[in-house]
Amino acid sequence: RGLRPGFIDRGFPATDLEGYAAYDAVRVALRRLLDQHGLDPAWGRSLYQRFIAAGLTDVGLEGHFTVWPGGSAGALLDRANFEQLRGEAVAAGSVTDDQVDRAVAALDDPAFACSSAVMMTAWGRTPEPSRSAAFIAGGPRLA
Repeated sequence: RGLRPGFIDRGFPATDLEGYAAYDAVRVALRRLLDQHGLDPAWGRSLYQRFIAAGLTDVGLEGHFTVWPGGSAGALLDRANFEQLRGEAVAAGSVTDDQVDRAVAALDDPAFACSSAVMMTAWGRTPEPSRSAAFIAGGPRLA
């Protein structure tokens, strides 16, 4: 079924679609720059294998992200990142100044929403020494 003009998904009124398009373009451009500067996008996911390799037990890993409305602290963080890397992104031809301006304006709009990067949390336990290791290390001795 087609969507009526001015509406997106499930009939919710369309918001600033140009703002979202500009935001997405700037995020993609910044990701390219971060990749060029050595970002390892798999680093967080690699923690599980790193913890196992370090000999930890009961290892786990979770990812979490937050949706930030325009004008929130998270949106202001994105805005600061956009402004900081604007010159390099525009010089590389990845985005235009107008796209960055539009994305920054969207980030100030409370009706706009963006999301944080995925924050990874990893945990594990150091293995408990075995009983025989405790005896070898000077633990209790049998008479």
